[in-house]
Amino acid sequence: MAARQAGFTETREILCAAGIPVAGTVAGGRGEAVEAACRWGFPAVMKLLSPDIVHKSDAGAVILDIESAEEAGVAYDALMERAGAPAPRASKGSWSRSRPSLGSSC
Repeated sequence: MAARQAGFTETREILCAAGIPVAGTVAGGRGEAVEAACRWGFPAVMKLLSPDIVHKSDAGAVILDIESAEEAGVAYDALMERAGAPAPRASKGSWSRSRPSLGSSC
């Protein structure tokens, strides 16, 4: 049986079960991504969710230092554009979070 990488939701469940806090929100579209970034606070990070791209930062699928709602929308659009060829199964969502803090929870 071939090994596989756990997805975001599965990984979050494992970490939360172990008592390890995880910050972030899966967004189903541009508006949700912007709303999540605003809710979590700035600066924010946005990451493409795709089983086709294992190393997200190597593929340009992580955007750091998002400072405003406008930048969050631009970041979401950029991630969806980048997802086309290398990630045909990319979810049309993304993960937004502010920089990690000790107060994050499951």
